[in-house]
Amino acid sequence: MHTGNMQSGTGAEQPTPRDSTDCSVEQPASPAPFKTLADLRRWAEHLPEAERRTDPIRRVHEALRILELESSRDARAQLRAILKSWDIKQKKASNKKRNLHDVRLCLVEAVLAEGNRLRASGSFSSRASFGNLFRGRAVRLEPRPLA
Repeated sequence: MHTGNMQSGTGAEQPTPRDSTDCSVEQPASPAPFKTLADLRRWAEHLPEAERRTDPIRRVHEALRILELESSRDARAQLRAILKSWDIKQKKASNKKRNLHDVRLCLVEAVLAEGNRLRASGSFSSRASFGNLFRGRAVRLEPRPLA
């Protein structure tokens, strides 16, 4: 059985899809994942202005802002207010409230994971997510008002 990048025998060489990882074309090394909120914040702050205004980056910035607040009643209220948007449950299966420290750690993990996803996606101002692809296209297809 031939396991290279090309199949032979018919005279014409055809690439095999399962060996596509052998190619070195456009296979950049992925950056190390963010380990701290400070690393994520530095990366996000150095993005071009257009990318910093995208919804995914603004969402990350808002979570970073809240996570970096001094502990206070207002900070806890803001933290609880964004948990649903990050799909983090405030209650255990037993319907008891989760410890605020545990909830905060879950949010930190979610924010770091989102930052890693965004960085891995490259220029996400145009491809932040599948949904944003269509939102961006819909905006471009709408007629512009005459001035």
